[in-house]
Amino acid sequence: MMNRTDRKLRRLAKQDRPNPSQEFSDEFLQTLLGLPEKQPQKQGRRAFLVWRTVLVSCAALAVTVLVVLPNISTNIASAMEQIPVLREIVRVTTIRNYFYDDGYHNLEADIPSVDIDGDSPTASGAENYINSSVQELTDALIDRFYADVDSIGNEGHTQMKIDYTVVTNTDNWFTLKLQIFEGSGSSNTYYKFYHIDKKSGKIVYLSDLFLENSNYKTVISEEIKRQMEAEMEKDSSIYYWLHSKVEAWNFTNISDQQNFYFSENGNIVIAFDKYEVAPGAMCCPEFEIPKEIYQDSLKPEYKS
Repeated sequence: MMNRTDRKLRRLAKQDRPNPSQEFSDEFLQTLLGLPEKQPQKQGRRAFLVWRTVLVSCAALAVTVLVVLPNISTNIASAMEQIPVLREIVRVTTIRNYFYDDGYHNLEADIPSVDIDGDSPTASGAENYINSSVQELTDALIDRFYADVDSIGNEGHTQMKIDYTVVTNTDNWFTLKLQIFEGSGSSNTYYKFYHIDKKSGKIVYLSDLFLENSNYKTVISEEIKRQMEAEMEKDSSIYYWLHSKVEAWNFTNISDQQNFYFSENGNIVIAFDKYEVAPGAMCCPEFEIPKEIYQDSLKPEYKS
């Protein structure tokens, strides 16, 4: 895994990028061609010559693609920088594990860390934001668990499980889902989603996808209500808080920072925590919103 020193060296190299001349490229190839062919065993000479030819050909191609072409044409250099494989690579690893079980209290936690192989300050900022947020949240949860262990002792039972899933990690987009389950008499489940637009290197919230002053929240919320009504009409065991006598419980609108992710079809999926829009038996409801419903409100860069 690339560490911060490696990334710093890469940034310095980019700032002082060499501009090799054609003479340098020619001399480089001539040096390769002039490498000694001495072999300790005669029967290995033929195989060595074959591999030497292959290596020189590969080196010549590398010089042409990575050194000569970018310096001949600024358009080619710009195009190479847009190749998706050269964009920021995001890696996620488990940096801390917690396990505790005394027969009354159980804790299992896998804490992720995000590492972005990118040179931009924006990408570094996204990496730092996610890792700091994850650490702050999980530290608070684990501290609370151990506080309950001390205060409850063997007079009750508690359970906590923290895990994560990489929902999306494509050339253009990254989504990390942090999953938290807490049990103590009753139980609660909730999620925290983190998104990175790899084209910009920025952290993205739901509101960032849409044009300013657009009515995306109303459009998406109405579609969610339509799906809720359809599900309840089809199955009497399904219930959402739409017509509750307790008005404060009823779902009205999504928020600007509503949990979401993209489905395999490219549609936005709105994710709710347990008890957020329905009784606990409904767990954590999700609603996939067809793109045509909100397409007109998307910013141009997110319409593709």
